[in-house]
Amino acid sequence: MLASGALSPKCQVFLASKGDQAVGMLAAVALGDREAELMGLYVKPELRGRYIGQQLVAVGESFLFHSRLFVITADERNNVSGTAGVLDRHEFKSLGNGRWRRDELAKIGKFLAEYHERCLSFGGGNWAVMVYNDDVTTTDAVIAALKAVFDLGEQAAHEVMYVTHYGGSAPAWRYSTEKEAQQMAARLRLEFRNAGYGTQVAVSPVAALDSPVLLPASWPTDSPPD
Repeated sequence: MLASGALSPKCQVFLASKGDQAVGMLAAVALGDREAELMGLYVKPELRGRYIGQQLVAVGESFLFHSRLFVITADERNNVSGTAGVLDRHEFKSLGNGRWRRDELAKIGKFLAEYHERCLSFGGGNWAVMVYNDDVTTTDAVIAALKAVFDLGEQAAHEVMYVTHYGGSAPAWRYSTEKEAQQMAARLRLEFRNAGYGTQVAVSPVAALDSPVLLPASWPTDSPPD
């Protein structure tokens, strides 16, 4: 079983347990500017080779990416022996001297730029309904609301959710008039409210959407802007 807990606002610890005994651990420390370090990877010697370390790293990565910390580093000297193999299987690149690094910024930035180009044609109007990221609304709730209000297909709804999550906000659809966009934004807010979420939705002129932006990372993710 895997569990996690915060030791401080910038340090998260992940524990692996068997019954009531801790058998492995991993810590993640936020360094700022979308970067974090994995350290303290440990698995009990008698249980090594059972993929516990890999599971801990996978959970740690997922947590960091969810927190918009996309550059992850690690040092073999601060972790259990065999860490290099685990990091290599998780697409970390060796920097030499025991240092490893995984950088997802380029990949995510490329996706956001491509999405930005596509979204400029959504609906063809001058007003966009914007959805903002928070650390409460689930990804499934975002997808369901987008499909219900805008009649988006599964893939399109996933793309809007992905950009909202990693970019901080995303245009869901465009309308010819501000009034129509505000009406649809109200419907989307109601859809979220009925699902138990206070997700922020706003209307923005398309002219303001001149480039995709990755918001600065925080620990945990920022609340949506006022």
